[in-house]
Amino acid sequence: MTINKYLFPTLFLFIAYFSLTACNDSDNGDNEHEYTGAECNEISETCEASSKLDCKEYQCVHAEQETPGCLIEKEGYYNHSYYNCVKNMAKNDCNKILLLVQNKCLESCYYEKIDYETYQQAEEECMDLCVYSVDY
Repeated sequence: MTINKYLFPTLFLFIAYFSLTACNDSDNGDNEHEYTGAECNEISETCEASSKLDCKEYQCVHAEQETPGCLIEKEGYYNHSYYNCVKNMAKNDCNKILLLVQNKCLESCYYEKIDYETYQQAEEECMDLCVYSVDY
């Protein structure tokens, strides 16, 4: 009977120690990979290339093809596609490095200016609003 007297407390301590160690290890392993600036730039280049391809294939929905409105709409779509690509590849880790808030702003801005007569006018206003006047 003396074996049982020490067996249960020892077994309990062993299980408690193992549980705490396992929980601690799993907490460290569950952390998302934090991307470096170089990794975010690689993701950006990949997403930029795929977004340009998406944009070439994009058929305008809100403006007629071959019009300034379609060019503006495609620019909005490019920013939408780029933003989603980076978010899917890097989750939230590259938000600040790649200033994704600019792409979200540009997407909305270009879509709001589809009825402008020139692409240049829409581009100037959107860049002023989303890139040049925003403090980071």
